Amino acid sequence: MIASEIPYDVQYGDIGIMDRRLDFTVDPINFAGLAEYVTELRTRGIKFMTILDPAISVGEPAGTYPAFDLGQEMDVWIKKSDGTPMRGRVWPEDHVYFPDFHKNATREWWIYLIKQFHEELDFDSLWIDMNEPGNFVNGDIVQGCPTNSINQPPYLPRVRQNSLYDHTLCPDHIDSAGIHYNTHNLYGWSESEPTATATTQAVGKRTFALSRATFLGSGRWVTHWLGDNWSSWDNLHFSIIGMLQFNLFRIPFNGPDICGHQLDATAELCGRWMQLGAFYPFSRNHNAYGKLDQDPAAFNGSIIEISKTAMSIRYHLLPYLYTLLAQHSMIGGTVARALWAEFPTDPETAGIDRQFMWGSGLLITPVLDEGATTLRIYIPDARFFDYFTGWEVPVRKAWDEFPITPETIALDIRGGSILPTQGPAVNTNLARQNELGLIVALDDLMEAKGSFYYDAGDNLDPIGSGEYFWAEITQDRFVVLNYTVTVNGYADMNRQVMGNITVNGGPARTNIRVNGVDHTEFFMTPESQLNIYNLALVANEDFIVEMS
Repeated sequence: MIASEIPYDVQYGDIGIMDRRLDFTVDPINFAGLAEYVTELRTRGIKFMTILDPAISVGEPAGTYPAFDLGQEMDVWIKKSDGTPMRGRVWPEDHVYFPDFHKNATREWWIYLIKQFHEELDFDSLWIDMNEPGNFVNGDIVQGCPTNSINQPPYLPRVRQNSLYDHTLCPDHIDSAGIHYNTHNLYGWSESEPTATATTQAVGKRTFALSRATFLGSGRWVTHWLGDNWSSWDNLHFSIIGMLQFNLFRIPFNGPDICGHQLDATAELCGRWMQLGAFYPFSRNHNAYGKLDQDPAAFNGSIIEISKTAMSIRYHLLPYLYTLLAQHSMIGGTVARALWAEFPTDPETAGIDRQFMWGSGLLITPVLDEGATTLRIYIPDARFFDYFTGWEVPVRKAWDEFPITPETIALDIRGGSILPTQGPAVNTNLARQNELGLIVALDDLMEAKGSFYYDAGDNLDPIGSGEYFWAEITQDRFVVLNYTVTVNGYADMNRQVMGNITVNGGPARTNIRVNGVDHTEFFMTPESQLNIYNLALVANEDFIVEMS
């Protein structure tokens, strides 16, 4: 990835890094030197996230595995009806116990273990898996699930194998909040808060936790990926649906395994998935053990270039995405959203799940079909401009179809929008050193507006503490652009430079004045795109750009 110059920020450790798949361990043979490698990655601006499963092995010699020994001492396990711990089977070689995360003692135990583990492996964030909870057997590995009205209730929802305990715990197993029949869907939820708390305490700065199992309110503590998907074209399409659903569930920072988890991804599929994946709020390529390599650098040169281009666009637009996430944190709302959310009176948008938007300003139309030579796209009733050229899309409230190449992904900026940008780089740390910019797309009234949020990137609770920056930007009649700072609590914002402004959709301009001073470094393109460059404006100060 580094040699190919494909932008990425995070290297992940899956269960393979563990010693015999035991939580809170590192394989001393196959991953010897991992701690030093994590340190080396950090010097390159790359972070490291590793994994924990909830189930704890019971088979280690007494006194050798603190996770189990301390868990026994603090009595943190889910129990059977006879009061003994429930035994299951997951990834470790031996049987496992399942922690009761509803219990305060379990929360303290889990937080302590995470903080201790961080002293061994300096991870930046944690990912929690198998927390539905997943079990490789049905119920208890010794006795299964006894026959009773809880384990075999008279009414069932549609569930796998018509069993509530298929590959999970028995409904009559007991935790401190009640029986598993009532708390099953809360298992990942109950693990989330102590994981998020412990990770923040261990790392000492802003981080995040990623959970496979979620419930109402999980977004308060964790983000989400969409689970073990398949390397198939239909799953490429379905991923958009899942991403949009979880935005409605108030977990906007979500996405699937790019290129798929199960099966082997082809070069064409992975190239198209990297193009779409650049626009998942949470963007991660994740493979299953034993499958063909699918990191984009493992493919041929064309897939590397496709991936580099797509991810560079993501990094160019990260200030816009970050602003959308900040808005969600402050007032709610979605980040990735369906077209019907922006155009609710247009019945054509109701069934569209092959396109989506970032906020109200960017329309994203990926290629989702194998061997496709054309792309069909719906343009709602607004002005839209091609991200790459500034060319105005010639249709409105209509479908359009055009020929494509393997490099094609359709990105269109909605008229009336202003998107903050940055110069792309191979990771966020480096991109933050580049100059900022604005993309303006004019609506029918020749106006546009947008917001811009920025902060240190890793400070704790920047919004609550006021240690952030916010600007409101308006474009009036393609005559005056006003950049107005409303919150200036990020001390280092004076180091950020606003370097360029691009305006789409207006008539030709021959004079530009910036804060009352003539500015000669600009040009118009044949697509009526105005490009103003070399502005060198301090980003935390108000400015006015006049165009005539």
